Amino acid sequence: MGIDFCISVVSTHLQELGIDIGCDIEFFPTETKRSFLSENIAGMYVPAENTAYVRVSSIPRMISTIAHEVAHDYLMKNSKVGRELISRDIMIRTLETGEIDVIVHSKEYRALYTVSRFVNEGFATYVGFYVLKRFADVVSNDLSAREHISKNDLIILQNVLKDLAELYEGRQFDYYYGKLEFDRIESLFGLRCVKTAAIEAMNVEYDVDPEDLIKYHEKIRKLIYSREDLSIPNLNLPPECYLTIPNFRIIAFSRILPNYVDAIFDAREEYFTALIERVFGDFRHPVVSRLRYPVTKRGLGYLLGRYRKSRDPRIFYDYIIPDEILARLEYGLNVDELIKSDKEVYEGFLLYELENSTVYRAREILEQLAYIGVVDQAKALKLISYPSKVEIEKLVDELVNLTK
Repeated sequence: MGIDFCISVVSTHLQELGIDIGCDIEFFPTETKRSFLSENIAGMYVPAENTAYVRVSSIPRMISTIAHEVAHDYLMKNSKVGRELISRDIMIRTLETGEIDVIVHSKEYRALYTVSRFVNEGFATYVGFYVLKRFADVVSNDLSAREHISKNDLIILQNVLKDLAELYEGRQFDYYYGKLEFDRIESLFGLRCVKTAAIEAMNVEYDVDPEDLIKYHEKIRKLIYSREDLSIPNLNLPPECYLTIPNFRIIAFSRILPNYVDAIFDAREEYFTALIERVFGDFRHPVVSRLRYPVTKRGLGYLLGRYRKSRDPRIFYDYIIPDEILARLEYGLNVDELIKSDKEVYEGFLLYELENSTVYRAREILEQLAYIGVVDQAKALKLISYPSKVEIEKLVDELVNLTK
């Protein structure tokens, strides 16, 4: 058993997932090809070369690595973000021709890679684990059916079990927790929906600045993974926060989508994409031209204060405002009623007023904010006694926190 055997095993079990091997596979090191990766790296997929490089090692390790890298290739070629990554990789690697602005393409590649890594590595890890586990099942069943087991057979089984046990050793967040989301999708929607979910998660187009995209991803990531237990993401953000980023779209599919499942009809492969369409609508394959942040209640009050003064709806452009609030504003309902409808919203409004008031009025607002517990009394007293525009702006900035 050797390299051809490993490829054959991978091909067989990938077909169970609806995946074909679509790239070249090269093994290293060999007599003619020296090792070009550090010893702790088992393999690497290079999009520009359409090649998966696999380190020669134990049969189980090569099987899982081939499957992992081939999964990368499949997902990249069959999704919008993936095809963009392939295109950028090709352009970056042809820099030697002098015809490519490598800085632009590198920024865009980095941004797209960052916002899709959780899906990309989670899916590849799921596929690698699945194929290795299936191989382990086949080996175990084969050995259990034999009357006599050779020493070589036991070594093979030992290697399979060892590789299964070590598959997550040293793995980063994206590999381990990304795989967990695909495990959930398999259990809820079936084996064949796993690849569909991965592709759907990556079917996003972007028309935004790459640096802004990375900043947005980092901000929303901190909101979603705010708990100590990273296997329990925060699902209480507005849907838009999940559905504009591949890494978070997969969470929407694995955690939010099941809430809308009709157990009789929807939890089957042929209904999966229809279910996504029904629940998420226009966000199934979005073209993202702006990145909007979820707003806190205090932040909403602050924005309403600005709107009350200017009547300019563009104030809300960068924020996700509840539909009922926008509807009331569009119909010209009293802004003051909205401001007073919620304690935290009113606090945000007072902080806006504080920032934009006269010294005399600022003292009144500080007294009120101290009375309702928004501002520490000692700090309020200090500012009342010695008003400072700079210190007031600093205080407002600390307390408003526009986004969640």
